Amino acid sequence: MRLEALAVDAAGNALDGREIRWTSSDPARVGVVGDGTITATAVGWSVVKATSEGKADSVKVIVTQ
Repeated sequence: MRLEALAVDAAGNALDGREIRWTSSDPARVGVVGDGTITATAVGWSVVKATSEGKADSVKVIVTQ
């Protein structure tokens, strides 16, 4: 599965060319790479965060059998 993130300004306008950095709170369960692709490796959950220029948003990913 691939997650997507879009950087926007205060008015909600898209900001092109902004770098998005992806992280996982538990990479042993849910891995994430630079383009937002996640890979589930174990049952459980992880919070995947997208960060750009000091701003961030996240999503909880739950892995079931």
